[in-house]
Amino acid sequence: MGLAGTQRWRIAQRIRWWWVVFATVAVLVAVGITLGLLLPHTTSKQQQIEVVRTALAAGAGVGAAITVLLAFRRQQHHEEATERIDHDASERRITELYTKAVEQLGSDKAPVRLGGLYALERLGQSAAAHRQTIVDVICAYLRMPYSAPADSDDPNDERRQELQVRKTAERILKLHLCDSRLPIDDGETIAADDAFWEDIRVDLSHATVLTGAFSKFHPSEADFAYAAFTSDTSFEDAVFTRKASFDGASFTGKAEFFRTAFKGQTTFDGAVFTGIAIFLRATFSLGVSFKEATFASKVAFDQARVGREAWFDHATLARCSFENTTFFDRARFEKATFTDLTWFRKVKFAGEVSFYDAGFEGAADFTDARFKGKAHFDKVMFGGRSSFYLSQFASAAVFTDARFKGNAIFHSARFAEGASLNDAKALMAMPGGTAACRWPSGWEVQPAADGWATCTGPAPVASAQVPDAE
Repeated sequence: MGLAGTQRWRIAQRIRWWWVVFATVAVLVAVGITLGLLLPHTTSKQQQIEVVRTALAAGAGVGAAITVLLAFRRQQHHEEATERIDHDASERRITELYTKAVEQLGSDKAPVRLGGLYALERLGQSAAAHRQTIVDVICAYLRMPYSAPADSDDPNDERRQELQVRKTAERILKLHLCDSRLPIDDGETIAADDAFWEDIRVDLSHATVLTGAFSKFHPSEADFAYAAFTSDTSFEDAVFTRKASFDGASFTGKAEFFRTAFKGQTTFDGAVFTGIAIFLRATFSLGVSFKEATFASKVAFDQARVGREAWFDHATLARCSFENTTFFDRARFEKATFTDLTWFRKVKFAGEVSFYDAGFEGAADFTDARFKGKAHFDKVMFGGRSSFYLSQFASAAVFTDARFKGNAIFHSARFAEGASLNDAKALMAMPGGTAACRWPSGWEVQPAADGWATCTGPAPVASAQVPDAE
């Protein structure tokens, strides 16, 4: 008998003697009380005998009750001990399975590593409390250095075998972290199956992601910092409950975040998008940062909604569109570079917005845009046609020291507090000349010898009621 068994035996013995003493005292008390209450009222020997019988019967009843209680307590104790033993055995089994699976992952043979992955998956499916640890192990495996296989069809190529192992690891993560639950009328959800693992953190920072099908991906928190997405990637309808980091990540193919919901802090600082990037109808509840991000191809943020601050400082964007996008807080595009056509049609800026020292190398279209807060376009370089047709500025609109190389269109724009174009200049050699421009009311340009016409004139205040951003 081990130390733990000896301790349990001693405790059981103490409990057993305590019950014996208690039972004896209880029986004696029951007999004594009965005799004390009935015996003084007897007048004959026969009555005394009946009282003694009654007292003994009361003592026997108490003893029987205590016996039943003791049996119940013994059964309860037995059940608790059995439950503890079963739990301990289950935990030992889980530990053994987990240890063996991790050892298999370290094997130099691909089939053994695959077996380790499937063993971890089965363990996670049957032991919910260990799912986070299992996901951590799989993510750690994917974060290890990886080299793509050479252009060879040799099935014995170790790198080609490793490719299959990694794809299997990614499939396991997607199977259990992509939420396939179906919406019902009252807004709740029902599970289509039991494959989804809830409230799981994912750390794939610096990992090479081979297959990018993450539709309905629903982790509690995700770290993809400096991850390399080597194929088309889709996070369509994904939900990031808390923090999501894509800082320094690279997307080689198409990157799709259609209807993606970012509910926590979200950052794409320094991310590089080589292919088309789609953030159509994405929501950023706590704001988003794309500082120094690079979009080498088309990018669309149409109908996106940004709940708090949006940062695009020093970002580089090719042909991009923010049509019908809503910014509910401050938005910054300071020193950003727009290398192609840019659309901000019907965009809504509920807070202050700054394009300070930004550069638009192609056309910039702000038609029917809404600016509720102060709008800064100081030192902006408009390399192509710029249009603010029908735009509404509820606060100050500052274009100080801006440069217009193409036609500037402010026709039908409304300025509640006036527009400031102090020291702004327009290139006289632009298509159609400066006469083709439509400046805010009260402003005009004066030609200069250096080929740039300088904007002059006061900006009268016009009464204009600008609708709130929705």
